Amino acid sequence: LKLGTVIPIEFHGVGSAATQSEYQPLPKPKVHEDVATKFGFRTSLSMLGLAACTVLTVPVPVMALYRGDVVPPNVMLSDVMACHPVYEAVYTWFWGMTMCAGCFVFREASLYWAREAPELRPDIGRLLSVMYVIITPCLIGLVSFQYRHESKGLASEVYLDSDFLQYSMHTVFTSIFFVAVSGLSFIISQRIMPVLEKKGLVHPVDRLWGAAAGQLLVGLLVPAAILRLLHLFYDDVFWSIPLVVAELIFIQGSVIACFCGTKKLMMALDAEDPIIELDHWWAKLQDVYVDVYVPETALGCILSRPRRIGFRCWLSGAALCATTFLTLLLPMVGLYRGDVVVPDVMLSDLMACHPVYEAFYTWLWGFTMLSVCFVLREATLHWRKEMPLIVPATGRLLTIMYTVLTPCLIGLVAFQSRRFDFDVGFLDTNFFQYLMHVVFTSIFFLAVVAIAFIMTWQLLPKLGEQGLVHPADGFWAASVGKALVMLLAPTAVVRCLHLFHDQMQWAVPMLVAELAFIQGGVIVCFVGTARLMMELDAADPIMKIGHFILR
Repeated sequence: LKLGTVIPIEFHGVGSAATQSEYQPLPKPKVHEDVATKFGFRTSLSMLGLAACTVLTVPVPVMALYRGDVVPPNVMLSDVMACHPVYEAVYTWFWGMTMCAGCFVFREASLYWAREAPELRPDIGRLLSVMYVIITPCLIGLVSFQYRHESKGLASEVYLDSDFLQYSMHTVFTSIFFVAVSGLSFIISQRIMPVLEKKGLVHPVDRLWGAAAGQLLVGLLVPAAILRLLHLFYDDVFWSIPLVVAELIFIQGSVIACFCGTKKLMMALDAEDPIIELDHWWAKLQDVYVDVYVPETALGCILSRPRRIGFRCWLSGAALCATTFLTLLLPMVGLYRGDVVVPDVMLSDLMACHPVYEAFYTWLWGFTMLSVCFVLREATLHWRKEMPLIVPATGRLLTIMYTVLTPCLIGLVAFQSRRFDFDVGFLDTNFFQYLMHVVFTSIFFLAVVAIAFIMTWQLLPKLGEQGLVHPADGFWAASVGKALVMLLAPTAVVRCLHLFHDQMQWAVPMLVAELAFIQGGVIVCFVGTARLMMELDAADPIMKIGHFILR
């Protein structure tokens, strides 16, 4: 320094800004009391999932104990599920709804976290992978393959028993499910929540519920496993009550961490970007389109977009294969083995003819439904971002999918169509299940037609004009969607003839129409969005192998 150079020196006394900066509190959360919130579609679905699981973990077991349907030591939720077909149907339906709501809520939350905190993308990829690849199939599997006490044994011939197969599958699915839930809780409470809190992206209420319930689930895994071993090998009567209490705490804690730990975030997202509003739902249908036209100027851009086979594509392909297996291979096996005979050859008859068929249909159809929800939600998010004009139509599509289609599919596989005594009528539980199955199935097919109509006439033409749909996706979705809409009336006529005219004559045409309807629906969903999923996997991959492996 030269002599005479002026060196600016600032003196900060006690309480000055520089001193206080070292002790400044964390930034105010963006999802806080001053952020607009709204009780919309996301929040409603979240609370519905919480209520459904709470009903299954508190009132239903208490009622089963009070009625004597289960007695110690067989008081686990698995015992309640297997003690009567009505319990089995109720648990399958409500837990399927809870799983669907959980997948939706975590996907919505993860999109917000990835947008505001990009450094969390590896952990978000692990979270979604565990959620969709492990937890979801295992929950559907454990309610599909029911636990039966009379099958327990170690004799050599028991391995050939279908009850033992269901017991083994149920035990495997349940064990993996609880371990995966604990792992998911670790990812949320120990890796995601601290970053969100540091950046001010989590509401204090969400932080309290999510972190507390998550840490409880992580710490409860080992004690619950010890209780299970004591219950199995030491004294099943003495340890039955502590084990069922641990089971209920584990299940209820998981839904609290999911739904209560994201409630404020869902309300903020409902206010910021509502999925559906009443004025959109009741709005008049806009112009009716019949063709998907892609301008030549946009065609080159569409074909040159990078694509990649990633998580979204694998999930779509797995669900498409699962549905094809259920609609082609299993019916052929059932007919070849004589498990179903004309005129009782519908998929409903095949599901109800044997517990193994029932388990496979419940498991794979539940997985397919959750995959449909995931794929259509990913597609609508992209469409809404690129073309706000179609927000009302996507809102109608999502509302039908989550409030009509999903509950009805879970309901029709939960309430099986079984033979009943006409003399007993409404007092017969089989008649009750048959009636519920028919109602759910009818509404399900109407909802499929409604979604196909929205996709074909309201979404795809506008997306094509803006260059937002690949020609191959537009061809499959539009052609098969139109066929589904036009197939509804003939299918209804064939069903009436099958019921009231001649079951033997109309059984095979009715089966063909049913299979075409179901397979067409999954083609519209998965094949009609295949290129879009590949583009999204290239632009925003959910998971990479390097990110999935924990250090």
